[in-house]
Amino acid sequence: KGLWVFLGLGQGGFARVIQQDSRTRSTAKRRGIEITSISRPTRPSDFRDFDLILAMDKSNRVDISEALDRRKQRDNLPHDADKKINYFYS
Repeated sequence: KGLWVFLGLGQGGFARVIQQDSRTRSTAKRRGIEITSISRPTRPSDFRDFDLILAMDKSNRVDISEALDRRKQRDNLPHDADKKINYFYS
């Protein structure tokens, strides 16, 4: 057993903190889950601190990978950080 942390990371030019999508909140609420979190842009520390970063679709994965590539040069990120990026669906 371990600690699970879920973050919504906005990509594709989202440079501000925003509330989760209303459809996501509505679906979760129907299942008895209240989502009070907000999304934010990726940070260099995300690639160090998290074991897994899930992309929602191909476009999202490309955005996350490009963010990693930009940050690899100037931040001390693990050499295998790209292996942490995967799709949310199988």
